[in-house]
Amino acid sequence: MTSPLPTITSPVIIDATTQPGSEGPVVELSGANAGAGAIGLYIKAGNSTVRGFVINGFGGDGIRLENGGGNTVDTNYVGTNVSASQPQANSGNGIHIIDSPSNTISNNVVAGNIGEGVRIDGSPSAGNQIQANRFYGDTGDGFFGNNNSNIYVRNAPRNVISGNDVENANGFAGIAICGSGNSCPSQSAVRAPASFSYSIPSLRNSESTGTFASR
Repeated sequence: MTSPLPTITSPVIIDATTQPGSEGPVVELSGANAGAGAIGLYIKAGNSTVRGFVINGFGGDGIRLENGGGNTVDTNYVGTNVSASQPQANSGNGIHIIDSPSNTISNNVVAGNIGEGVRIDGSPSAGNQIQANRFYGDTGDGFFGNNNSNIYVRNAPRNVISGNDVENANGFAGIAICGSGNSCPSQSAVRAPASFSYSIPSLRNSESTGTFASR
């Protein structure tokens, strides 16, 4: 594409897995020529579904969910090529949730992005479920993650992070949960050694103060 897609302002289901023979993401949205700061899919409507896409090369976020909640983002590759074997970065975050509650982000590969893999911002962004995602790609010779944290929560309460496979070769932290200030205390970050992937059973951030508790 040679320009950004329009912002989605009415609920919609965009499901590429309905294509014959589909066994995963099959439709590629490349933002390589979409312009500086272009967002791949910008959804403000709420109650929308994005499934079965490879979203890469955008100058901004791969997917942004803002304001309207209750969206589902499932079975996509965000920040990789069509086989998740090489990074094809979005220059922003892979998936960015801003002031948007009760979204489900599940069964995606989110890796190779310049920003965070999944970032959640703002106190209205409560009740989001980040579950069963993979935050690394495998080149065959090694892993690649996201340039910053793989999951980053800022001043957003009562979100659940469950059953994700997190890799921390390239970023600040596997998971960082921070308060409303400008710094993220080290005790809020779940870290892993370089080139090591591991599964996080479940975390729930209790409030917007930069703490989390096991669950």
